[in-house]
Amino acid sequence: MDLQQPASRNRGIVSTMNDVTGRKKVRKVNACFMLPVEDHRRLKRAAIDHGVTMSDLVAAWIETTF
Repeated sequence: MDLQQPASRNRGIVSTMNDVTGRKKVRKVNACFMLPVEDHRRLKRAAIDHGVTMSDLVAAWIETTF
């Protein structure tokens, strides 16, 4: 990795990997948002309980809601 390149240029591989369900390759982006501490704890606990990542839970919620 070239240390002179911006970090964002090194994320291409991650953004095109298969998702956890084995579906076709999905381009992903990094989203940043604020949550109250208790909501973050609840999201993290739910992810652990279901054996998935917090990102997977949020993505599933978006897919079923919108």
